[in-house]
Amino acid sequence: MESNFTPTLSIYGVAGGAGCTLAGALISAISPENPDEAIKTLLAVIVEHAGGDFVGVQNALPEHGLPAYVLFNHPKHRSTLALPLNQNFSTEAIRNRLAECNGKYSRRDDERGASDAKQIQ
Repeated sequence: MESNFTPTLSIYGVAGGAGCTLAGALISAISPENPDEAIKTLLAVIVEHAGGDFVGVQNALPEHGLPAYVLFNHPKHRSTLALPLNQNFSTEAIRNRLAECNGKYSRRDDERGASDAKQIQ
């Protein structure tokens, strides 16, 4: 029996299945035949759940003592942030990193605003 199903949903390069739903895409991606994509999909779900925009995974370089990093963008500032995968990687860690970035941009914006106000006077 031949299927006429054509995947139309793509999440991080993973074609959707099961009616082109998010769950279908996840089910299609999480399979023992493709463990690397399964891991990336799970990491993407964790990052998106925490409020970031998943970018990818930077592979570990053990010969240089560098772990793998999960890369994600701040949704407002579009800064690319990273967290090491081998140290307490969680939604809380991602939210903390996003908040830290937000704080840096807020301070910078406050400094610019104060500088602009002085120039106006």
